[in-house]
Amino acid sequence: GQTGAGDDDAAVGPPRPPAGAAAAADGAADGANDLVGPPRPAAADEDDAEPGMVGPPRPAADSDESEDDDDAEQEEAEEEDPYQLPIGHEVTLQGHERAVSCLDIEHSGNRLVSGSLDYTLRIFDFNGMKSDLRSFRELTPSDGHPVLAVSWSPSGEAFMCVTGSAQPRFYDRDGKLLGECARGDMYIRDMKNTKGHITACSGGCWHPIDRHTAVTSSEDGTVRIWDANHILQKTVVRPSTPSASRVGVTTCAYNSDGKLLAAGMMDGTLQVWGVGGKFGTSAAVGIVLPPSAQMVEKQGWSYVSRPNQIMRKAHEAQSEISSLAFSQDDRLLASRSTDGSLKLWDLRAFKSPLAAWHDLPTNYATTNVTFSPDERLLLTGTGAVGPAAAAAGGSGGAVVFVDVRELREVRRVGMPSSVAAVLWHARLNQIFAGVGECQAQEAHGSEQLLLLCGWLHCALSDVWQLEAGATLGTNDSTLSWLQHSTWRVACS
Repeated sequence: GQTGAGDDDAAVGPPRPPAGAAAAADGAADGANDLVGPPRPAAADEDDAEPGMVGPPRPAADSDESEDDDDAEQEEAEEEDPYQLPIGHEVTLQGHERAVSCLDIEHSGNRLVSGSLDYTLRIFDFNGMKSDLRSFRELTPSDGHPVLAVSWSPSGEAFMCVTGSAQPRFYDRDGKLLGECARGDMYIRDMKNTKGHITACSGGCWHPIDRHTAVTSSEDGTVRIWDANHILQKTVVRPSTPSASRVGVTTCAYNSDGKLLAAGMMDGTLQVWGVGGKFGTSAAVGIVLPPSAQMVEKQGWSYVSRPNQIMRKAHEAQSEISSLAFSQDDRLLASRSTDGSLKLWDLRAFKSPLAAWHDLPTNYATTNVTFSPDERLLLTGTGAVGPAAAAAGGSGGAVVFVDVRELREVRRVGMPSSVAAVLWHARLNQIFAGVGECQAQEAHGSEQLLLLCGWLHCALSDVWQLEAGATLGTNDSTLSWLQHSTWRVACS
């Protein structure tokens, strides 16, 4: 009895399990064959699985069908619109009281400047734009004169504004006046001897590469090249005319590298000059110098008259050629006129147009034409009159798209009123259109009518949504709202 008691006192640790529990544990261990880790899947899963399969199970058959349907829908969309036009949605930028006659966007796509027949221009900053979609600066360059052309410098640090006056102006990107071009002496008959335009300007643009050079055209029959840094005249270009009478110049344009300069005349003539290298001769040659005591300012500009290429009767006489546009390879020249036509010219055979499109009425002498970023399409606007408006599906105007390769009109996008200016920005991949006089348009998805008085329509590649207090930012492909989005604006 003492020996058994001694053995119990010597035991260390918890008591042994009962004999039945120990036997059950030994049987379970033997049945699992010393298994470590989670249990194996059920036998039914092993039978269904393919031998040697690694990774997650394959998707069901319905998933493949849905992917095929998505691919088919994408192919159908491409077939319906092979040009991938960014016209799925639109937004309206308001501010002007009358027709938007011109607009331009800097190369980075951050700021837009628009001019109107209400004598004002507005600057929109997309990076700081609030939900009211208002411009941050409004200017009146020349009171009583409509704004006919605006153009950003290639660096984006300044822009030029051409009004119905004889003195174009230069502003920095914030709207501060940098300078005003000089006005010529209206009593001097020979235009090459004046230091500026003497009558109303009609158009102008900045040099595509040189940020210190700009060009303007005028009803005084001249095209003048300016030093935008010192606001001084560099060259006077007097187009060739069949008689000694003065013929107004209605528009002018540079090519992509600034080596070609084209101008459209009031008599329907197109003229092209090569401005690369030394261009023109001194305007002071052949002039009898006055006595030194009179201290007359020396004429430091050059003079050019004879064009490299000329096309008489390119458009109807007494109908203004409203816009010109070069292709990037400098082979094609597009011209738009108030005679209701759009023509495409080959500069290598400058005798007849490659193609002409008529029935494109316009209400404004500033209606422009421009190439798409890939130069496959030409874009222009039409007025709110004639068959063009009916074809667009309403009483308003339209933005017309023309295929340059196939030489045919491919689409018309209806607008609430006449379209005076249109631009397709390459970096933003968005189309901007300046709309004319007041019309009523129903906002998509609502019953509210928007009264359009010189508003800007922007066709977006994505839906714009906004909330009070939201700000707008830009990237390489679209404009997006940076804060929470709860309200859509005029989305189709």
